[in-house]
Amino acid sequence: MKRISKKVLALVFSVALLLGILPTVPAEAAAISLEPETIVMYQKNQESGIGFSNLSAANAKKSGVKSSNKKVARIIAVDNSEYLYEDSFNKESNKHYGCYVRLKLKKAGTTVVTCKSGGKTYKRKVTVKKYVNPVSSVTITGVNKGKNIAGKTKKKNYVNFKGAKCANSKITVVPKKGWTLENIQFFNSNTGESINQPGKHFDETLQKDVIYNTMNIGKLLKSNSYSINLRFTNAAGVSEVVGYNISNEYKISGIY
Repeated sequence: MKRISKKVLALVFSVALLLGILPTVPAEAAAISLEPETIVMYQKNQESGIGFSNLSAANAKKSGVKSSNKKVARIIAVDNSEYLYEDSFNKESNKHYGCYVRLKLKKAGTTVVTCKSGGKTYKRKVTVKKYVNPVSSVTITGVNKGKNIAGKTKKKNYVNFKGAKCANSKITVVPKKGWTLENIQFFNSNTGESINQPGKHFDETLQKDVIYNTMNIGKLLKSNSYSINLRFTNAAGVSEVVGYNISNEYKISGIY
């Protein structure tokens, strides 16, 4: 009798499944994958972050943001944002939502950051790479007697120099193989003078890519403070910045 009951119950259960009578647990929607991100770690415990755009709402919370590999990067905080996008052609305005996830970088490696917002889950693969010196040669007239200072950024991406004096200074850069100089930025903190020169760019007149690895920065005074930032990229699309601070007034302790 017991055997018959079990068989009958099994048959009824099977029929119920086929007819869809029994309740089923809804499957969780798959996470929406966003473009992967690569971040360069210049020093351990460096603070950085990634953005999530085109979210369904601006209500992401730290509790809803996770890092799959906390040994690579930890979540610090989440900042939500919303902005109004105006389409002048269609005469429409739409709100767009996003959030910025602040991270503390621990070591080189990969992690997946997931973010829950508006009932949906988004994810971005984050690759953390350790800084490598992209410079083969750098000279600044009037600084370090005009000698090559590329070796001074071997372990860290910045260096401090004492104030310099030069009637007409210029900087000349030679990247290491596999790296391209993207731009040179010069800033005089006393006068506010700023120069931003592209390294490699397309010349409309010549109709080809040209590379400028030398930039005139003019007169240097020991009483003034100057900063020079060089930005490089490699074939994999990794971007790095190297900074030189020239000042008797202050020193920098990092540049990202």
